[in-house]
Amino acid sequence: MRELIFISYRREDTSGEARSIYERLDSPFGGHLFMDVDSITRGRDFGLVLTETLKRCSVMLVLVGMPKADELPDDLKPLAMRQAAIITHENFSGDMDRIEQDLRPLLPKFAFFLTVVKVIAVLVLLFSVWLWWPGG
Repeated sequence: MRELIFISYRREDTSGEARSIYERLDSPFGGHLFMDVDSITRGRDFGLVLTETLKRCSVMLVLVGMPKADELPDDLKPLAMRQAAIITHENFSGDMDRIEQDLRPLLPKFAFFLTVVKVIAVLVLLFSVWLWWPGG
C-alpha cells in the first residue's frame, strides 16, 4: 500500500495554512501527500475520492484553527481531546521541523530511508577515521 499523508482542513479558517504545510512537506514527502485541491481531478466524485483516500492513508493531519471544543461539529469534537501540535506564523519553520520529525517514523518507507542514511553516515565516519588513523 502506498504511504500517504492526508491533509484535512476547514476552508473557512485554515486553507492558507494547509497550503503552506503542503508546500513545506512536499520536499521531504513529495508524491505521498493528499490535499483535495491538488489531488482530486476534475469530474471525480469529491466525497467518494475522500472516502477512498482516507481508507488507505497512513497519516491524517487535521487542521481546525483554534475553536473551542463546544464550537466544533459533533463529529469533530473528539479531536479536542487529541494531543495537538501547534504551528505558528512566528515559528513556522521550527514547528514544521518537529512535525516532519514526528511524521517520519509513522511512514515506514521514510523511517527506513532515515535508518539507511544514519548507517551510511556511520560507515563514512568509520572509514574516515580508518584513513586518518596512524598506520591506516
